[in-house]
Amino acid sequence: MFENKLKPETNAHIELLQKNGIQIHMVTGDNPLTSLSVAKQCQLLNSSADISLLDVVEERNEIKSTLNGILTPLEGIIPLL
Repeated sequence: MFENKLKPETNAHIELLQKNGIQIHMVTGDNPLTSLSVAKQCQLLNSSADISLLDVVEERNEIKSTLNGILTPLEGIIPLL
């Protein structure tokens, strides 16, 4: 079993950024439950937090179907999304 330990200085850095008015956003490819656990550990998750969970595979397929071959030069970039 894997454990997602934060670096000891993480919470202090996040607190300093927030005190100086800097908004922090977490972007990850982790499992949604893992992501929520990490966000809670570093105090990014609270009662006023906005949470968005995206299924990248679904989004990528939707983009491909929307483009429908019209923008051929982008075909090499889309798999990277």
